[in-house]
Amino acid sequence: MRYVGGDFIVTYSEISDVLNQIAPLSLAEDWDNSGFQILLDKKEIRTVLLCLDVTAAVIKEAINANADLIISHHPMYFSSFRNIVSGDLVSDYTIELIKNGISVYSSHTSFDKAEKGTNFYLAKMLGLSDLHFFDEVYEKSIGIYGELPANESVSSFVANMYQTLDIDKHTVRIIGDTDAKILKVGICTGAGMSEFQISQKLSCDVFITGDLKYHEALCAFEKHKLLIDIGHFDSEKFFVENLAAQLRNIYGERLNIIQTKTMLNPFKTL
Repeated sequence: MRYVGGDFIVTYSEISDVLNQIAPLSLAEDWDNSGFQILLDKKEIRTVLLCLDVTAAVIKEAINANADLIISHHPMYFSSFRNIVSGDLVSDYTIELIKNGISVYSSHTSFDKAEKGTNFYLAKMLGLSDLHFFDEVYEKSIGIYGELPANESVSSFVANMYQTLDIDKHTVRIIGDTDAKILKVGICTGAGMSEFQISQKLSCDVFITGDLKYHEALCAFEKHKLLIDIGHFDSEKFFVENLAAQLRNIYGERLNIIQTKTMLNPFKTL
């Protein structure tokens, strides 16, 4: 922060350094695009909006709040972005953001792997202790594992999870014996089945993730493995409150930090 005319001024360079301390970009997967998606030449940041995804509703919310910066979990740009064409969804988002002077920073797999990131936060919410990251043993792995206070049945664990994580039980999918006892729990938020085999090598009794595919589930079932798919959204929706708390702890009232009110799961049940 710079001290100008009696006020602390938060610059883009400074908040970039802070975000890199919270979730080092060096942790990001090679295929990922964490970091600035849009960086505009502005002198200072006064208002920041935090969200899971950059959507039309989030952009409108940011404009109404006179936000200078949006910090999202999921990047706006995943594949190569060769041109901006009106009518294309991401192009239209880009045009609207630039027109309104709003920069965008995404903290994705770098935040998933951070010491206080999505996996760590979810594990704490589920009451796990003695937490360890998968990459302590297997380099470049994203997940985390820990232990429950005592052995617990899957059915009891999931029932508590519905309430703790505020999840619609109709959206959760379980593969395996729901009466089995579990103690050691592996977690990878988002689409984390790439980490399932590592959770097995680490002797996890159950693995929690999202976006589980049919053939992955069938294979796990045939091998008598335990999997819980809580959905991509519900596994990562706490990104906003998590990062907001960390930034407020650093900046206090010197930066207006807004948590989006328009974050919605695109999947619905009837």
